[in-house]
Amino acid sequence: MKVCSTENMQIAERELIVSGTPARTLMKLASSGIAESLMQFFPDPGLCVAYVGKGNNGGDALTVLNILKQHGWEIGFRTAYPRNEWSELSVRQLAEISPPPQEYQAPPLPRTGKPMILLDGLLGIGAKGMLRREISALCAEMNYIRNRCGAVRTVAIDIPTGVDPDTGMPQQNAVEADFTMCIGAVKQGLLDDDATLFAGRLVCIDLPGLHVQALPATELITSSRLTKFLSARPYTDYKNKRGHIGVIAGSEGMLGAARLHDTPLMAAGMGGIYAEAFQDMAFRLAPLQEGQAERMLQSLRCAPVLNGFRTPPLDRAGVCQLLQRLSELMQAFAQIREVDLNPCRVYENGCAILDARIVLQL
Repeated sequence: MKVCSTENMQIAERELIVSGTPARTLMKLASSGIAESLMQFFPDPGLCVAYVGKGNNGGDALTVLNILKQHGWEIGFRTAYPRNEWSELSVRQLAEISPPPQEYQAPPLPRTGKPMILLDGLLGIGAKGMLRREISALCAEMNYIRNRCGAVRTVAIDIPTGVDPDTGMPQQNAVEADFTMCIGAVKQGLLDDDATLFAGRLVCIDLPGLHVQALPATELITSSRLTKFLSARPYTDYKNKRGHIGVIAGSEGMLGAARLHDTPLMAAGMGGIYAEAFQDMAFRLAPLQEGQAERMLQSLRCAPVLNGFRTPPLDRAGVCQLLQRLSELMQAFAQIREVDLNPCRVYENGCAILDARIVLQL
């Protein structure tokens, strides 16, 4: 799915309305996609309480309530503002729900044995500045209920209230969502590390006819995009039976975790009967670069023993050479899954491997 800025999304929405698509139609299309996704994640009807602001995000939330009600859900809403301050679309969407949903004057209570969804429709991507006191209080209330009731999940419409859609920077009391329903495109701030705790799982809601200018060379890869490349396979298969695994992971300058999936990991430390007792280990990714083997040894707590502790110095260079050759061996032969050289005895001149185990994947 495309990733865009707030400005480009607002331009695309205006162009769609100017071309003849009424704003009310856009609201119904977006809300229909949100309700459909909600019922996929929560197939058993429960209670959905919409937190409604003044703007059209509140209208989206009310429209979602109307659809859920038709599928057996109990619905209600909570708001910080009187009706005469709502947008025209929000007032019309509320009037379409018959009979009218319950308006909660106090925090809603979960239903035993049923899922409960808190639907964040307080603010949209056009909101600017700091959260007003009444909005911040409702955000804090949603977070309090979610964090203390196991059956409660929070779903944000387009953007969690209090999170900047362009930078991902959260304000105090920003809504902590389990799902964010991204309408038309993912707002770029949701991909920032600062937004991870608040955005939860990103769900893409298509909006027919919307042509938004996406950020260059940026796209959110979803399961629907990848499944067309995968063939059916027996359910008894496992990872080592199906060839290669592609790993898409890592942040700029922080690729270690991603590289661990396809790169041998070297470990060195105190061996023999002391290996598990002291947990004195150093790790590096193979192949070892110049000086890395020496730095591995130097980082160990047992390094003074190698330097000579009431004994002549031991052959550190020999151990470094052994580590270097082992890393080259692991790189050269993909069939090797594991090598364990333990113990390895180091002498004043040279070292000897006393026991070894090599695991192959044929």
